[in-house]
Amino acid sequence: MATTERQRRIEEKTRVLSQVGKLAEGYRRSQAERQAIEARLKATAVPLMTHVSQTGQTFASRSAISAPRARPRRRRGSSPRASR
Repeated sequence: MATTERQRRIEEKTRVLSQVGKLAEGYRRSQAERQAIEARLKATAVPLMTHVSQTGQTFASRSAISAPRARPRRRRGSSPRASR
């Protein structure tokens, strides 16, 4: 009976150590990700407007569709009421 109890305790400890190993691996991954993000934040800052401009240029070059105008342009000398 003592060996059965001892075997059960060994299995329980093995299970707990396995869980600790899984948690430690997750912690290592989280730490690596955090350090990578901190390194990016500590890098030379890009001015906001430069970033926005570059992102806009990249998006515009990928997209064949341009944004529609809010109102169509009127021809010079034409009146908005003349077309009625």
